[in-house]
Amino acid sequence: METEEIIRAQKLIDKMNIGDKKCLKEIYGSEWDDISDPRNFGKLFKNALSENVLTKIKHLGIRSTGRCDEYIRI
Repeated sequence: METEEIIRAQKLIDKMNIGDKKCLKEIYGSEWDDISDPRNFGKLFKNALSENVLTKIKHLGIRSTGRCDEYIRI
């Protein structure tokens, strides 16, 4: 992820309530339409999370009711 993407992602994470469970599309809301390659962006987001570039969020796994990775605000 580029620096501006990291800053935007962290701001959106910070706006979430602790305990909220969301997929990336739900985290980004209307801004999700600005993502040109959602699949690749999802990989970059998950990598940034595993490298501790993004904080206050944890990957829960694939949601059972749909094909998206679910995250929880911690």
